[in-house]
Amino acid sequence: MNDKQEKNKRLLDIISQIKKTQAIKGFPYIAESLTDTEFELKNNEFRITIVGEFSSGKSTFLNAIIGQDILPHGVNETTATVTYIHNVPKADPRLDKAIVHFRDETKNDVTLDVSKDKSALIDYVTTSENQYNVVRDIVAVDVYVHFADIEDPVVLIDTPGMNGVAKGHRDITLHEIRHSHASICLFHLRGMGKSDLDFIKELKKYQQSFFFVLNAIDDLKTNEESYEERMQAFTNDIVNYVYEGNGKPQFVFGISALKALSARDRRIMRVYDTDQSDLTEADRTRLLEESKMPELEKALFDYLRVSEKEKVFYQSICHRLLETIESFHKGMDTDKKIREVKKEDLPGKKLLLDQIQEAEKKTENFKKHCEIEVKSDIEDLREMLYRQIMSNVGSGHSSMLQEVDQMSLYEAERAGNRNEIGRALENFWGEQTMWLTEHLNVGFDRIRDGIVSNMQHLLPSISFKDKRVEIRSNVEFDHSESSSSTSIIKRFEAEIEQLQRKIRSLSKGPTVSSLQNDIHLAEQERERLRRTRFSELQRLGSRPQVEHKTVVHKVKNNKWYNPWGIFGDQYKEIPKTVRDDSKGQKYDADQMEIKSKYTKSLAANQSKLDALERRLADAEDNENLQRIWMRQIEEAKRRIKEEQEIIEEAKKHARTSYLKMLKKDLRRQIDEQLSVPDGKMIIDLKAGVRESLQRSIQPLVQALHKLWDQKKNEYIARLKDMIVRIENLNNSGENERMIQLLAADLKTLQQLSGQIKQVLNGL
Repeated sequence: MNDKQEKNKRLLDIISQIKKTQAIKGFPYIAESLTDTEFELKNNEFRITIVGEFSSGKSTFLNAIIGQDILPHGVNETTATVTYIHNVPKADPRLDKAIVHFRDETKNDVTLDVSKDKSALIDYVTTSENQYNVVRDIVAVDVYVHFADIEDPVVLIDTPGMNGVAKGHRDITLHEIRHSHASICLFHLRGMGKSDLDFIKELKKYQQSFFFVLNAIDDLKTNEESYEERMQAFTNDIVNYVYEGNGKPQFVFGISALKALSARDRRIMRVYDTDQSDLTEADRTRLLEESKMPELEKALFDYLRVSEKEKVFYQSICHRLLETIESFHKGMDTDKKIREVKKEDLPGKKLLLDQIQEAEKKTENFKKHCEIEVKSDIEDLREMLYRQIMSNVGSGHSSMLQEVDQMSLYEAERAGNRNEIGRALENFWGEQTMWLTEHLNVGFDRIRDGIVSNMQHLLPSISFKDKRVEIRSNVEFDHSESSSSTSIIKRFEAEIEQLQRKIRSLSKGPTVSSLQNDIHLAEQERERLRRTRFSELQRLGSRPQVEHKTVVHKVKNNKWYNPWGIFGDQYKEIPKTVRDDSKGQKYDADQMEIKSKYTKSLAANQSKLDALERRLADAEDNENLQRIWMRQIEEAKRRIKEEQEIIEEAKKHARTSYLKMLKKDLRRQIDEQLSVPDGKMIIDLKAGVRESLQRSIQPLVQALHKLWDQKKNEYIARLKDMIVRIENLNNSGENERMIQLLAADLKTLQQLSGQIKQVLNGL
């Protein structure tokens, strides 16, 4: 058992002992807090993010660590959503299951059995999908498997990473990396592209624990380059381009994910298509050694087991348990003291009942004013964050403008052509969103001061929309004619014409208001049908009762002495009572006919409503598109005007003026994003803050209500204990027994508190 598992076991055992105390039943909020902490410990996993370029062998690498070939891989299958791969014990009921979570909260999660169908995940995690638009429809996938050679609780996080296929993937990847214990950067044998290196440099802002891994070393041609030579070249690339000569990576490995997977997955019988025979156990042992995967895993988990994030996690758990024990201890001690009070010292029953009633009145008053206070605190937080946004963006604005002012002609041209300012703004956006996320959470904690720590799940999620900034200078230097600017103007004019055609094509359909009116009429018709159906059913009245009638049947008389009816009648009459439900059956038929008639009409009406709703959604989308296109037209017209001014300016000035215009163009575009107070980035950051704060109000109010109810219930419970004490003064034996039990529980809590402090001191 490793150190992490030992700490988990000790703390879970302490929680179990607290739950076994006799007094816990009287403190439900303590039990709830312990259950939440227990859940966190049981789900405490090492978080490892995996990022890699397209075709780096990321899925094969993950399968190799797992020891099973379950994740989709191939040239046409690119990771399109975040996948969390959890290492769980073989007895875990989630074993070999995958749970798909949709963005649409009205959709139920989908559970897949990955042990029975290897291809089950393709539709949910890759761009090679058939049923879903993965980027749009699916927020994440959790996969639960048992890793072949790893017992640690681990979650591998497969991110879209460097080759993210949609807006938002970059921010998702950065978020996961920031909250992980370590990140594995996977590269193919061919090496690193510039875009990959730029991405890794950006990741360094959010994560310091990197494992650089070169995959597919089995493809090395040893007659051209040895393993040692290739790894040295790989390390040099990282030092020169990622660390820019200032430092070197701590962890660099070369591995063969294919060989490791083939060694561990017994279902794989041959490594390569050209192999002539199936793998033996000796082959698998050799392949695992050649893959060098165990070396990487040992270094990774040795590092994780002593990571600072683990220390912080266990410190938080220990402090939380100590706070819970202290609260429990105070409650039990109060209960014990109540039971020890002498008869003559107990207050009157009426006084206690009055205090209970007063507590309920205070509850009404608290809840009445709670939301007002929360909204006031939220507003204060919003104003503070807005001021800080203005300050941060203002500083960034000044810094970038100063950088542009100091550019030479070559640097200004390069900045315009390579979108260097745009990338700088993207980085600035990422830094600001991370800063805001942290300060929003700190602000929520302060507002929510006093709420029990196990209610952390009530923190609202913070999210900001993806910010892609494209800033390229459209200024061209030309000694003779400004043909470049002229072509830019023509391009914008063509863009305007194309947008106008799009607007005209969309404006031919029905308007939103007309469709809303049609929907209103259809809804009225639906209500009319329902009322008419109800009226007709009412007119039928109640179902007629079954009637009983007497019917006489003639039966032939077969007695021997009357063969010809000489001595009596040849036939005799026999009366019989029969059941007559004909009226009831007619009632049923009439009722069925009415229901059938209106069911068809209502179904047709619903189909009409559904069609109108779809058309309304399309019409609203069309109107939104038209508004966006109109803004784009206005922007294009403005750019045309600017380019015309640039053309005139370019005709008058030479090289110095050209540099001035380059800088002016870059400054203008920086101003659009960062100018105070109306830059686009300021507006977007404020919008993100406003949305997050608005979402936080109800969870915070509910949390405060819950905390108040817990405290009030605890207070009332103490008062009721006094009442019970008054009413059972003669049962001194039972009271003495409870005092002894409480004393024993208090002693147990003291001992457990000491054990927690031992764990805390050992971190």
